[in-house]
Order: sequence, then C-alpha cells, then structure tokens
Amino acid sequence: MNSTEEAMKKGLEFFRTELDGVQAGRAQTSLIEGVKVIAYGQEMTMKQVGTISTPDPRTLQVQVWDAGLVSAVEKAIRENESLGLSPATDGSMVRMNIPAMTEDRRQALVKGLSEKLEAANITLRNARHDGLKKAKNGKESGDIPEDEYFKIEKQLDELIKKYQAEAEQVFAAKKQEILTV
Repeated sequence: MNSTEEAMKKGLEFFRTELDGVQAGRAQTSLIEGVKVIAYGQEMTMKQVGTISTPDPRTLQVQVWDAGLVSAVEKAIRENESLGLSPATDGSMVRMNIPAMTEDRRQALVKGLSEKLEAANITLRNARHDGLKKAKNGKESGDIPEDEYFKIEKQLDELIKKYQAEAEQVFAAKKQEILTV
C-alpha cells in the first residue's frame, strides 16, 4: 500500500509540474526554468545560469550571472519553439514579452492539458495495477489471507479515486486559468 501510494503521489506531483510549465497568457518563471542552455560545455537549466523574475504580468526576464552566457541563454529561448518567445538582450539581462493568447491558442492548450490529465490517470492506474499484482502474489503464496487481499483491493480503489479527483481539481484550476481572458 505504501509503495503504491508513493507512486501515485509522484505521478500527481509530475502532473502538477507539467501543468506549471504550460503558458497561461501571463508570465510565470516556471515557463522557462527547465529550458536547457549550453554553458561551459554542458547542458544546464535556465535557473542554473541566472535569476528568473517577472517584473510585470506580461514580461519574463533572466538576469544572467555570467555575461558570456547571455547569447547562449537567448539562443536557448529562441530555439525552444514550444515557448514561442522572442528574447531581447539588454546587457546581462534577457527580456521576453509574453504575447496575448488567441481563443484558438487557449483551446489548443486545454486540449493539451486533457492529454496530460489522461497520461496522469494512466500513471495512477499503473500504480494501482502494480499494487494489486503484489497483493495477488502475496495471496497466492499464502502470505496474505484472501479476506485481507479484498480489503487491500478496496483500499487501492479508494486511493486511486482520491488521486484521480485531485488530478481533476488541478486540471480544472489550470483550465480555468487558461480560459480566463
């Protein structure tokens, strides 16, 4: 039970992280934190090479710690097509304006969110399936009595319902955020 619940928690946390990276029409540091930058001959994340901030709801900026990496940061943002951002450099500062979202773009994002929700639900179902498999193996080997197996099965069903409801709430909140003009 504990390992199954831990797997479900990790799946839900990954889902939340995925949704944080979805642009909702306003500047969020999580939008570019994970962008990979080639720095010092290796890949580093954006938050490892500078300070990311949002001076206003429509602007993201990165204060690059090493002035030699400004062009690499700008290149990484420009080449990440899923962001659709155009960075502008001002000394060691890289600024990006977040464009206003069209209705079509909002609908496309909601569709993408639905796909991510389904992937999260699959992860939760797989965790439940693994837990049931372990319990069934225990029942067959005689370690777990049959009535205990049915209790575990019921607990796993309740657990997956809880986590699926939580994922639905996270999805609904993000959907509302995206569809709000």
